[in-house]
Amino acid sequence: MASTSETGHVKNINAFAELIVICNNLGAKYSPTKAALKLAALGTVLTNAKTTMQKSIATNASYEKARNERAIVFKPLKQLSSKIMSALKSAGANQLSVDNARTWHHKIQGSRAKPKKATNTSASSADPSAPAAKKTVSSSQQSFDKVIEHFERLLGALATEPLYAPNENEVKVATLQTLLSDMKAKNDAVMSARIAAINDNNGRDKVLYDPGTGLADIALAVKVYIHSVFGSNSPEYLNALRLKFTKR
Repeated sequence: MASTSETGHVKNINAFAELIVICNNLGAKYSPTKAALKLAALGTVLTNAKTTMQKSIATNASYEKARNERAIVFKPLKQLSSKIMSALKSAGANQLSVDNARTWHHKIQGSRAKPKKATNTSASSADPSAPAAKKTVSSSQQSFDKVIEHFERLLGALATEPLYAPNENEVKVATLQTLLSDMKAKNDAVMSARIAAINDNNGRDKVLYDPGTGLADIALAVKVYIHSVFGSNSPEYLNALRLKFTKR
């Protein structure tokens, strides 16, 4: 489904195409001296607008696809991390190894390793007029980059524990390393797709909205020219005037 902003761009392009038809129908009476307003130039603007719009739609779709694929890979990680901790404990690992792994497990879960002690306040909690206590800033570091780092540290902790050698393929170190590589690849793909989408969106906006040379400003200049030739109450001008162009 097209976004609201994409719909607005398409409406501008479609309105410009209709404006060109109006200018064509004026025949010899449409004869601006400014090169940018001549029919051939208008056709070039329309072609460029359609091309950049399609490219922008395609790269934005690729960006969304990359984000969805990344989300699919990352979604089971919290549950998997819990399974890893159970496998580590059941292997008879020493407490230091378990504690080390648990640190990164908690970060993956987005929780503190140890609950933060409540701060004493002078106001009674039973007093509804007492000022609300300030919320503490969460220690959760849940960006995709950070989650990758936490998972990699967890795997590092497993590598130092010789007793960690599960039979279950899902939690084997080799399987987890493959997953880590996939997570990194999917995250890199999102960043690359995002940059491509930004570049193509900027290219589209340049064609549509650059001051003076963009489609929206050229459409306005065409309307002004038609007004100058036919007058404000003429059907020719009113026909062009009804076309709406939204500027960014």
